[in-house]
Amino acid sequence: MIEIIIMFVMALLISVKPFIKQTLLLDFNIDEAMFLKYIIKLLPIFIFIIVKFSFTNNKFSFIKKINYKNSGLFILNACISLFTGYLFFVLLKNFELSRINPILSPLIIILTMIVDFYVNKRQFTKNYYVAIFLIILGIIIIQKNSKKITKLEFL
Repeated sequence: MIEIIIMFVMALLISVKPFIKQTLLLDFNIDEAMFLKYIIKLLPIFIFIIVKFSFTNNKFSFIKKINYKNSGLFILNACISLFTGYLFFVLLKNFELSRINPILSPLIIILTMIVDFYVNKRQFTKNYYVAIFLIILGIIIIQKNSKKITKLEFL
């Protein structure tokens, strides 16, 4: 039961973030918002470093675990985060939030299932295929009445 409560809190917080970003885009352009977002994200890193040096014995012994494979994965993960963050700001600048999230969230679910199938060799049951079909049907229905834009703003 506790995992459902935690997931609910996470979903609530995640669903609020786009509205905050959309409000920020009223005062800042995309590159300014991205810059400020990532500068502010550095604050927890500095707090972590201060706490780690002040209150733990092993300090940064985990650094020894870094090798070429996992350092490449960390870099790839950071690049993906930066790129998807930028694309999300582009979407927020050009489309209505009430249209973005209902399409983006189900796409993430479907693509996570597909990646899981290939990476972890997960076998899908009939229920998985029904769920994917219903999600795709929902995306098509949401997209059907959306307005077309003539110019996409990137910066």
